[in-house]
Amino acid sequence: MQSNKPSLDLLVPGLLGPMPALHELDVIPRAPLVEKCLSRATTSYLPVSDYSSTIFNLFGIAPGPQSDLPTAPFCRMADGGEADVGFWMQASPVHLRPDGDGLLLFDAGVLEITLDEAEQLADLFRQHFSEMPWQLEVGSPDRWYLRLEQRPDLLTAPLEEVTGRNIDSFLPTGSESSIWHSILNEVQMLFHMAKVNMLREGRGQLTVNGLWLHGGGCLQSVDKLRFESICADEPLMLGLAQHARIKPLPLPGDSIELLPEAGSRLVVADQFQRTVMDADPIGWVEVMEQFDEWIEPLLTAVQSKRLGYINLYPCNGSVYRLDAKALRRFWRRSSPIGKYIT
Repeated sequence: MQSNKPSLDLLVPGLLGPMPALHELDVIPRAPLVEKCLSRATTSYLPVSDYSSTIFNLFGIAPGPQSDLPTAPFCRMADGGEADVGFWMQASPVHLRPDGDGLLLFDAGVLEITLDEAEQLADLFRQHFSEMPWQLEVGSPDRWYLRLEQRPDLLTAPLEEVTGRNIDSFLPTGSESSIWHSILNEVQMLFHMAKVNMLREGRGQLTVNGLWLHGGGCLQSVDKLRFESICADEPLMLGLAQHARIKPLPLPGDSIELLPEAGSRLVVADQFQRTVMDADPIGWVEVMEQFDEWIEPLLTAVQSKRLGYINLYPCNGSVYRLDAKALRRFWRRSSPIGKYIT
């Protein structure tokens, strides 16, 4: 029987890693409530196993064969871009550091790029490629977008998969890949001599010496959602909410403020994402212990039946449903959180 009580679909990318260094260091957080949730919940599975794919799955959007998930046009909307039927790619500013025969990539999360620096580098790009029918927009210092006249035959890797790693295994593939490898190399040389980067070096900052292209696609229609409200601060979710004509609410500090009066609410709690991208086990443990306290009012609301259920998505392919009946499964002993971490 379908419950008429309000409910939450809670997406927590990075909740269960990947964090391989956690096992190597033997550092396990104290998270009794999260352990209780995972042990007592009813588990189901999705055909997707990362944050962006999970979000698009909930909105009824699937990539075409040999195509990226179209994160760019939706993130661009969150950054103030008008709805546009064209093909957009994310052109993320990055720092590339020599590592043996390859290059390590560091994303803008560690670069502290100012808007003025971003605009200066974007202007260099526009001037250098002025004969190309491209349009480069700076949505924010960290997020830039490149509009192309048509979809290239190119398959790219999401930025979060590449951060902190050697780019060789993640370079774009497809029949046009060699063209775009050359373009990316050209951008590296262009940015290397930029005044912006000379000043950054003088201040002891990492240079912004490259772009990472990813998330190419066009805006797509979304399925009629079962969510009456959305609560998030993350740009992909904000853009999708805007496209679905749902006004998103900001993520509150206290989880009790998440409880809807009625209907189903979709929530993105992305506090783990930075620690996973940085492969920071100590930071991840701190976030986990804070999250364990943060989730307590939600579990109390489920137990008291003020909330019908919570669907918990760690964005790893599993979905954990918690309702009052599940929380009463005292015979299911909690397993240590380390059992669930990849």
